[in-house]
Amino acid sequence: NGLRAVVFNLAQAKYQYGLIDLSNRILIPAKYRSINPLGTLRYAVENDKGKIALFSEEGEAITDFEIDSVSRFKYSKAIIYENLKQGLIDRDGQIRLKPIYRDIKIEADDKVAVQALHEWVFIDTKNNIVSQISADEIHPASENTMLIKQSGMYGLLDNQLQVLTPIQYGRLERYIPGLYIARAGKKTGVITINNTAAVPFKYDSLAAENGIL
Repeated sequence: NGLRAVVFNLAQAKYQYGLIDLSNRILIPAKYRSINPLGTLRYAVENDKGKIALFSEEGEAITDFEIDSVSRFKYSKAIIYENLKQGLIDRDGQIRLKPIYRDIKIEADDKVAVQALHEWVFIDTKNNIVSQISADEIHPASENTMLIKQSGMYGLLDNQLQVLTPIQYGRLERYIPGLYIARAGKKTGVITINNTAAVPFKYDSLAAENGIL
């Protein structure tokens, strides 16, 4: 890639990637899951946890390992995804928009359309704001829990808006008190409100009727 080379070693039955210059100087040690060039000035480096950070051509970290994925480039721009939010980078790997938006659409003529996160506000009987949170939807799930949806994924909150179950499930439906049918990827199981698996995620589908799965 220009004056740089992505190199890899085979260690413990898996490839580990790094970056060197043409003088064989190590810029990024060969210990990462993948390294992908973003133009000639930036590299997307993925660690073993599946998180991505941006590095310069000199091997200096520009961001922390917080990015979940990077889209394909369109009109020399790409969308970065981080914690169910979206941002924007250019082909040189420069961050043009921080990942704080609900949705970004890259249009022609150097235009970008963005949608801000939906904001939910809780008020008391005197119309004073008690608390607020960013989400697409919020619904009561039980007397003490709320179902939250963000970017098509679901999780659970308590009445103080503290996370009980991370927003990571494609489906989350109350089964019986304290248990929820959840879908992770293409498989379905049952979890507790504290995100512990009560029924393993090995089923294509699950349905409940009269308290019976």
